[in-house]
Amino acid sequence: MITLGIIGVVAALTMPVLIEHHKKQVTTTRLKRFYSTYMQARELSLNEYVDMVGSDILISGKNPEQMLKWYNIYLAPYLLTAEVKKTNVGIEAAFMDGSGMLMAKSGCAAGSSCVHVLYCTELKYCEEDDIINEVEFAGLVDAKNTFLFYTSGVPKAIYDITEDNTDIIENFSREDALRLCKSNKRNCTTLLYMDNWEFKDDYPW
Repeated sequence: MITLGIIGVVAALTMPVLIEHHKKQVTTTRLKRFYSTYMQARELSLNEYVDMVGSDILISGKNPEQMLKWYNIYLAPYLLTAEVKKTNVGIEAAFMDGSGMLMAKSGCAAGSSCVHVLYCTELKYCEEDDIINEVEFAGLVDAKNTFLFYTSGVPKAIYDITEDNTDIIENFSREDALRLCKSNKRNCTTLLYMDNWEFKDDYPW
């Protein structure tokens, strides 16, 4: 009985750690797949629409109809999804692995075509009421289940939203990225990108 009791205590102490480690591994796999798939779609779209960035479609404002049109022209032919549908502020895309993303035009300079991309490791996180109907995803990111990306125009690369929304990932050292991640969860995508989408020991999980 004493032996069984010790085993039970050890299991109780180690199980949470094992579960958390597994979740991090699953999240890393899905982030890698999403980023790779999106970037491949971007490259294929650039080959097709080399002289176009889509601002003619997106410049009209936060309009789900326009966002869906944007997606269907520039990404749908190259980005495999289980379902794509409109939300009140943009679109929701469900991926085959159970993850998903929200896309919505966000507040940026007048006449520009900034788009926020919120990636969710499970689609259910994208469908929470306080997220799915919100254009400004930045304040809703938890950097464990939801991760913020940013794209300017179509079909340019996804960049993380940084502290002032203008710096490119390559301008940061890892120390800068870690500091920004700790100060605001919206910035953690940069750190993960630098770490090959893996959760290092110093990541603020």
